[in-house]
Amino acid sequence: MEPRTAPLVVAACALVLAAMPVAAPSQAQDSQAAVPDGFAKTDTNQSGEVDPDEFRARILEIFQILDANQDGRIELLEVPARRRQVFPSVDTDRSGGVDQAEFLAFVMPRFASADTDKNGLLTAAEVQAADEFEYKLNAPSVFELSDRNGDGRVDEVEFKDRMVVVFDAIDADKDGSIAFAEVPEEFKALFPEVDTDGVTGVSLKEHLAFTMGLFDETDSDGNRLLTAAEVDAFNRAESTR
Repeated sequence: MEPRTAPLVVAACALVLAAMPVAAPSQAQDSQAAVPDGFAKTDTNQSGEVDPDEFRARILEIFQILDANQDGRIELLEVPARRRQVFPSVDTDRSGGVDQAEFLAFVMPRFASADTDKNGLLTAAEVQAADEFEYKLNAPSVFELSDRNGDGRVDEVEFKDRMVVVFDAIDADKDGSIAFAEVPEEFKALFPEVDTDGVTGVSLKEHLAFTMGLFDETDSDGNRLLTAAEVDAFNRAESTR
């Protein structure tokens, strides 16, 4: 396996870390690159602090990512299997789906709990100090997000579906292609390799061709199913290169 594929795993992890902008940075020891990037994405005015409006806006972006079928609510099957026990607590009207209001009601209190000096703003230091246990409890892994049916394996359809979600998240202006400027700084070196036709930006077709190659390389037993063990083994191998 070539080292070029490793940053894709990190990039996907960064998207998940960004889903919990308060607690994620407590995982700095696991993903140093994702922490400042996640905070910066939330701190849209680049003031060095995150206010409640910025926090709320980022949470709504994450809602859109989790709402895979874009029907305006997060359904139980869109929640990673091992996190589904939380679903009844979030789905307060018992409708079978979590709408934006319910999602915000569940997540926004994390702002207050992280705001230790109670000044109504989150600094990077406060974010860094946020409860690691809460992060581990509430932030699903990339593997869990991909394993939609909860069978402990990720098939090609599940993987492809997740990569489409990742593409949409990176495509900030929603023009159907990922421009060089939309790529996180630490992954820009990969851009020419993914943009195979060299035209304007990375299309969904190019993105899928590249990421499905990652699926093939990770599938060590060739059964067209990824297990958590295969993903871990792949990441360990790449980290030693």
